[in-house]
Amino acid sequence: MTRRQEKSNPSTRIEKLISIGSLTLLVYYTAGKCWKYAIAGANGSYESERIFYTAEAAEREGRRQVEVLLG
Repeated sequence: MTRRQEKSNPSTRIEKLISIGSLTLLVYYTAGKCWKYAIAGANGSYESERIFYTAEAAEREGRRQVEVLLG
C-alpha cells in the first residue's frame, strides 16, 4: 500500500544562514509565501518588516543592513 502525502500550506523554512563579522544574517521563506531576513547579534536582533519575492532580494537587502550595523 502506498501512503499518500497530504498537501499543506508551506511553512517557514531557512534558506540561508550567513555569519558576517559579529552578526548572523538569516534569509527565510514564510508561510505567507514570501521571503524575509533577520539579523542577530550579541546586542539583540532585527527582523525585516518588508517582504521580498525572491531569496536573492532578501539577502541583498539583509547584507546592506548588516553593513550599516557594522559601520
